Amino acid sequence: MLEAWPPRGEEERPDGSSRWLKRREAIRRSYGRRPRALVDSDTYATLEERDLNITRIASGSFVWKIRRDNNPFGLPKGTYDAANEGLWVYLRKGLPEGEYENEFGGDFPNVGFRQEITYNLIVV
Repeated sequence: MLEAWPPRGEEERPDGSSRWLKRREAIRRSYGRRPRALVDSDTYATLEERDLNITRIASGSFVWKIRRDNNPFGLPKGTYDAANEGLWVYLRKGLPEGEYENEFGGDFPNVGFRQEITYNLIVV
């Protein structure tokens, strides 16, 4: 998940009521806690039908610079505060040449979401 806020200098309103600042503070306070979407969730990842260990990794806050208005995020160019978090697997030795099937997903009942994804990988 990628969180982005308005460019620096545009995030605070004169009356001090900025939903962007409130959201940023909420993320900072919850950093290190289990996100609501993961409570009571069931996730999986497999490679060639073998289970893989899943790790939650959160970046914490960082500054993200978008250099062009024409970008895949639909945001105007500028400097943004951001945070990234996700569920990851790590293949310590990588994969030798060949074809592989990687499946991952899960049930996330707290947010009413289910995901099932299959990647067919070709390593050259």
